[in-house]
Amino acid sequence: MACQPGQNRKGRAVPEGHPNVVRVREDHPLPDVHDLFARRLFGPHRRHLLSVELPKSYQRALAE
Repeated sequence: MACQPGQNRKGRAVPEGHPNVVRVREDHPLPDVHDLFARRLFGPHRRHLLSVELPKSYQRALAE
């Protein structure tokens, strides 16, 4: 993942020692990503999960 500190920092300084690039082997997070997609995005309860998260997301956006 390449860091883009100039974007979405809201005027905050980049922390000292912050790396420009972080490399992660695909095989480490991939099972968790597959699980996330299977349960949260395409699972049988996705409509309920979304209906719970959307109001929270809206309130966070309003607070920003």
